[in-house]
Amino acid sequence: MVGDRNPKAYDRLVFGYNFALYPSTFFGGGYRIYADAPDNSQEFADLVVDCGNRVVPPMGLILTMEPAEDNTYEIRLRITNGMPANVAPTDPNAPVGESQGLVDVVYEFRASTSDGDNDQLLYQWDWGDGNVSGWLGPVGSGENCLASHSWPTFDTCGIKVRVKDSWEEVSDWSPELTVVIGPECCQVRGDVDDSGGEPDISDLVYLVDFMFSGGPAPPCNTQGDIDASGGIDISDLVYLVDFMFTGGPPIPACP
Repeated sequence: MVGDRNPKAYDRLVFGYNFALYPSTFFGGGYRIYADAPDNSQEFADLVVDCGNRVVPPMGLILTMEPAEDNTYEIRLRITNGMPANVAPTDPNAPVGESQGLVDVVYEFRASTSDGDNDQLLYQWDWGDGNVSGWLGPVGSGENCLASHSWPTFDTCGIKVRVKDSWEEVSDWSPELTVVIGPECCQVRGDVDDSGGEPDISDLVYLVDFMFSGGPAPPCNTQGDIDASGGIDISDLVYLVDFMFTGGPPIPACP
């Protein structure tokens, strides 16, 4: 052996490779190690047969290379060692939130999706006005990611979102939610169908159809926000019913 002839080689074997015992024989890429010399060749033969019968899973080498800044590349190497490869997150649906808004008013939106491996997820939002958020989260698989945005000018924007998991697998962009940012449209709060009159039964039917049957959204969100809470929800329906049939409080005026 080299180690007993050269001190430098000995130090390398013992301290570099931790070969305290030698001669050493490695079987199956280190799966079995035989230290010292055997008494007969059959011991070696048995070890060789044992390694030959061993089921070795595929390494599962995954290499990705993406351009980075300054003419460099970001290289990622993943070894699954027989485990199933990572599953990319499911493409998210369109974000949920207001479809109409006013200039310089902050609106909150939400989006969610699931991950087959139950990984934590990060969300990136494209606000349709040239602004794209950083990666927000982490958020659990199936949970909502909330994000807020405002627009400084009148505009029609398509909001979309994408997600990535803890293994850097990125989904496709979601379908867009169209948001119209314009001047205040409210003339009569409670005139949900924008017929130009005071609130009546047709407005109640319109609101019920929108909320529970997938009917069209109110032409002016503010007119459908009966209780002036900043959004349309079940409390607006209750407020309108109370006002029309049980002598409830008057509907607030438009801004």
